[in-house]
Amino acid sequence: MSATDRFKNRKRPTVNRQVDEVIAPIQEPVSVPEKGAVPSSALQNLVMLKAQLEALPKTASNFQLRFTEETKTEIQDLARGKKITPETLLEGIWAVVKDDPIVMVKAVEQAKENLLSRKKGAALKNTITRIENTLNA
Repeated sequence: MSATDRFKNRKRPTVNRQVDEVIAPIQEPVSVPEKGAVPSSALQNLVMLKAQLEALPKTASNFQLRFTEETKTEIQDLARGKKITPETLLEGIWAVVKDDPIVMVKAVEQAKENLLSRKKGAALKNTITRIENTLNA
């Protein structure tokens, strides 16, 4: 038996059927209407789906975040291990921290320390660049 025959005749695992969360709320299938004709069930489904969307929190576009290389790696590794995005992980952390005043105070203190460290790093980079430019001139 050739490798091609073995590949074609291999036993494939069965895959459980998954529920499509977008289609699940719709009771009957929506067919494509003819031009000019819109079935009332399609309009009802559209209104229902829009209402469900409006009930969900609005997603804002991401914004630039700066982390130390170590922190970035830790966040990415944890998110990857939990099979979520780093943005989703940080959003979840924020949801927990904002409701705990003690943790919030600690987080703000740590943020201020990080800010001072970044400012010092920026000032050092600026000074080094100016000295190098002076030496190279």
